Amino acid sequence: MVKEGLIGKARFLSKIFGKENLMNLSIALLLNMVAEEALNSGFQNLVVGQGSDELFGGYKRYVSYAKEGYDINEILRKDFEKLQSTDISRDEVSISMYCEPIFPYINNRVAEVAFSIPLKYKIDVERDERKIVLRLLAKELGLPSEICNMQKKAMQYSSGIQKLLSKIITLL
Repeated sequence: MVKEGLIGKARFLSKIFGKENLMNLSIALLLNMVAEEALNSGFQNLVVGQGSDELFGGYKRYVSYAKEGYDINEILRKDFEKLQSTDISRDEVSISMYCEPIFPYINNRVAEVAFSIPLKYKIDVERDERKIVLRLLAKELGLPSEICNMQKKAMQYSSGIQKLLSKIITLL
């Protein structure tokens, strides 16, 4: 029954977003499922961290680009602009079927402050660290160090949703 519900939801979302881009469909499906669960748990809003990677150097590729001498600040800005022009609309649609999405990082003032922070507080090439300032803030707020230092994994991979979708895509 769970599989049939997942297939039905994936079929519905693939009509909106298409099934050509498995990653986008995976993210849309996962956010939609989380929003539905949030609503069923009595929540009206869903806070989403989209934009933190683009503002604070969260992707591993930023460390690689820095090692190769690229202008990371320019790459971050371009990635943030792309996120706002494409991915956020996918996420808003996926979530708003059940909850009001809240994107605290997708805010001009937040972005201005983030882009004013020196790169050394975002990534450390030598230690392969990313989102340094956010980790420091988490420690300052009292979160356990194992949480503060945990490496991020993309939700579509860590949840297994993309792998599952790749197996059922022909059924959509």
